[in-house]
Amino acid sequence: MVCFEEASHVSRVKDILARLVERANNLPEVKDMTSDWICTIQFDVEGEMPLYLSFENGVASLHEGTHQSPKVTLKAKEETVYKLLLGELDSIKAYFTRQLHVSGSLSDAIKFEQIGEAVRKG
Repeated sequence: MVCFEEASHVSRVKDILARLVERANNLPEVKDMTSDWICTIQFDVEGEMPLYLSFENGVASLHEGTHQSPKVTLKAKEETVYKLLLGELDSIKAYFTRQLHVSGSLSDAIKFEQIGEAVRKG
């Protein structure tokens, strides 16, 4: 199993998201999963600059700032998002214990989780 290595404390979430994008764009399985998917996921991480991921026709990209109309917004503390991205924290547990707030399309949020799992395994 391939896991993300721990990033430095400075912008750990951004570092991991950048690696996720790089791997997602290079893994055939993930490219297949995202080939017909158009989705923007906003990250509202306490103590971090706003970031969003865009998936469009098999290509993932990371952007700084706030997207005008994301399909999904994930809001949480930095440590929570960090552990979610590493696969160390279950998203359903985080959601039901109110560590993670999700707004927008739940089906797209679930697909993003599946993409993260594929990237970690890839």
